[in-house]
Amino acid sequence: MQKPRDDVLKIYRNMGVDKAGTFAEPEDHIAMELQFMNHMCEKTNTTLKDSNLAAAKTCLEVQRDFLNDHLGKWAPKLVADILKSAGGDFYKAVAKITRGYVEMDKKVIAELMDNLVLPSSSEVKSK
Repeated sequence: MQKPRDDVLKIYRNMGVDKAGTFAEPEDHIAMELQFMNHMCEKTNTTLKDSNLAAAKTCLEVQRDFLNDHLGKWAPKLVADILKSAGGDFYKAVAKITRGYVEMDKKVIAELMDNLVLPSSSEVKSK
């Protein structure tokens, strides 16, 4: 498990994210990975509000890659384990919500990337 954790740490650091000192779980814990996705969503939103489409595209690419290479790979297995072994309905419900979020986020990011139109180099030069 060391390499996946190291990979996640590298991504966090590249994006200026660090684990809070009070958070006792490892950096690749589901809560930390979901918090990272939240951070990237907020960063994407800010870049879009600032009309910085190139930065927005980069943020979306980071989210897409993070989902495909990390969170989206192992979260479905975690959800399946929770649904199979959890004794109470609360954890099963949280697992289902997590599964739905990951699936939905993949679709939303793909749609946003498809609809993000960067100005051509001639448009940028003429401004």
